[in-house]
Amino acid sequence: AIKLVEYNAGTNIGGWHLYRLVERYRDVVKSVKNLAYTPILDSFLSALNKMVKAKVVADKPYHLLFVLENDSEKNDFVSSLPYFEEAMKKCQLNLTLHFDVDFQTVEVNDDGAYINDVKIDALSVPVFDIDFKSEKVQKLMQLHRQNKVVFPDNPVYLATGNKSCFANLFFLMQQSKLTQEEAELISTFIPWTHHLDDEVLQLTGQANAIDMSQLQHDKASYVIKRDGLLGGDHVYVGRYTSESTWESVLALAQKNPGWIVQKYYASDGFYASTDDNSIVQHDYIFGFFDTGAKYGGAGVRIMPSKLSDGVVNSAK
Repeated sequence: AIKLVEYNAGTNIGGWHLYRLVERYRDVVKSVKNLAYTPILDSFLSALNKMVKAKVVADKPYHLLFVLENDSEKNDFVSSLPYFEEAMKKCQLNLTLHFDVDFQTVEVNDDGAYINDVKIDALSVPVFDIDFKSEKVQKLMQLHRQNKVVFPDNPVYLATGNKSCFANLFFLMQQSKLTQEEAELISTFIPWTHHLDDEVLQLTGQANAIDMSQLQHDKASYVIKRDGLLGGDHVYVGRYTSESTWESVLALAQKNPGWIVQKYYASDGFYASTDDNSIVQHDYIFGFFDTGAKYGGAGVRIMPSKLSDGVVNSAK
């Protein structure tokens, strides 16, 4: 059974990069016919194509823009174009791909988004570094709501990826605001999660709903996280954190917005090779890709257990 699953929101997190590994992996395992893989890129492009057709315009060649972080990302994208072309041909998609670095060339007005005078139907942006307060992004959000462009990475949708959403679910469950089926789903598949900010706890009537002394004395059972951050930043796993640091973080979290505490579940361990071809135990976590309500494959993040601080993230 799968024990640890990570939830992400955004179109530019990754996954299609795995295409590069398929043939190499086939060479390693000496298998051509028996190795199957889920077409992540096919699912992603097909879902965007479907969204454009439903929201923006019914029939025409669609223009898809990738906004990249820097020139290195641009070079990586250009070298990957054959994979995109193969997927579009396979899925019979009439898409034209464009790219820009950090919105340098994109023009946005009341009618839509344009690059080199070509109107863009959908765009994918880097959720790690995008400035959601910029004028262009704010305008793109409006255009998305007006069905003039498909912008899946807009801040309204990405808010579903905030860690505090899990705390909100447990709050609603404690207030008997959910159906029995919903409550069972949450209690079975989501670790117990609670807000830590004193102000939030007061506003929601939960001031005495959490035992702070329990968090202090049993830190090995919990993890504290700050909301709205990516890449495993500001995640403190109790069993890997010193007493003094844990007490400091817990005090900080109670006085500042956006902090949650969650029940900690350790990885069971998985044996895999390292860069020097040694076989050692790794901590791991599954990351599933779901595009357009359709399973799009999975990536597994691993880290040698002896080097782990409990945070398993590809950015570490």
